Amino acid sequence: MALPVVRMLHTSDIHIWDSERSVRVLESVVRVANEDGVDITLIAGDLFDSARVGEVAVKATLEELGHLSGPAGVIPGNHD
Repeated sequence: MALPVVRMLHTSDIHIWDSERSVRVLESVVRVANEDGVDITLIAGDLFDSARVGEVAVKATLEELGHLSGPAGVIPGNHD
């Protein structure tokens, strides 16, 4: 019996800071994940550049992650 194929997009070190503009890298990740039809997106550390990111950047990040067509996993890194 063959195991199902799971397609994962794996990335890290996006480093979003206190700017809505800095979310553009995440927008690219979401676009590629959706266009390629991955089953799950994994961000393995340093989604944010600091543990003290402002509310505007956090809201923009959550909104962008909400555009993923599949689930996402986010593992904290040393900057998060």
